Amino acid sequence: MIYGYARVSSREQNLDRQITALLDAGVEERNIFREKKSGKNFNREEYKKLLEVLNVGDTIILTELDRLGRNMQEIEKEYQRLVVGRGCNLKFLKEDFLSTTSSGDNPIFRDVVQPILLKLMGYMAQKEREKTLQRQRDAYNNMQKDEKGRLITKAGKVIGRQAKFESLKEDEKKLIKDWINGKISCLRVSKILTISRPTLYKIKSQYLEEEIKL
Repeated sequence: MIYGYARVSSREQNLDRQITALLDAGVEERNIFREKKSGKNFNREEYKKLLEVLNVGDTIILTELDRLGRNMQEIEKEYQRLVVGRGCNLKFLKEDFLSTTSSGDNPIFRDVVQPILLKLMGYMAQKEREKTLQRQRDAYNNMQKDEKGRLITKAGKVIGRQAKFESLKEDEKKLIKDWINGKISCLRVSKILTISRPTLYKIKSQYLEEEIKL
């Protein structure tokens, strides 16, 4: 049986190009496993489902090696587990020289050259992931921050989820101040405003320390 495996690292990315390539390579659509998860390890739901249906002699087709993973040591171990341990074939459309079927009856290529190429390509895949992570860290570190260390836009607006107290109306703020001043119970304010008590105590602490205004 021939199976296909397509993977991207995030939900925002598109699998269409890989799926088209796998279909063109002869994989039936129902036999293509689609994954949207990082390649840092093999703890992936769809990949595990693929392993469950594999039998000796089956072939897994991927567009390129880094779709299998981006950790050099993990890639090597998984390659050996699938090929040697499970008796399956691997075919990479972009790097066909790594495909288990490409070595044919040449033992030197299979036992000497191919493992070296696998290490090299695995190393390159890992380095590419490290570069991507570094670019993300650099972009984050270069973003503007306010005096509290929160990320802000050029207009000064805080990026991300708005703090609960920032969305409170004036009458709601007054109710919280009444609680802080002992005029009403925390439980009653929590029920009226549908705000958890831990959140109320956090708002109280920030208010008393003059971090926020109510």
